[in-house]
Amino acid sequence: MIAWRLAAHTHLGRRTPGLDAALMFSEAELAELGNFAKIRRARRSETLGDAMMLAAMLGGFLNRKNDRPPGHQFLWDGQFRLAQQA
Repeated sequence: MIAWRLAAHTHLGRRTPGLDAALMFSEAELAELGNFAKIRRARRSETLGDAMMLAAMLGGFLNRKNDRPPGHQFLWDGQFRLAQQA
């Protein structure tokens, strides 16, 4: 189940980043991502692409200009930290 969710986040976040973030993230997770966005001065997690990027950043992704899109490992680490905080 967890592996499916991570694969779905990665795939949908890359292919359809404009979807509503509430489709894949709970309200508590979105609240935590919003708090993290305030701290990092990043865009709030209104879309799935933004929420996926914030979750990856929570897992250690640096989101530099020339970085490739985050993969499963950053999302796994971010989801693990998100589950601990939410």
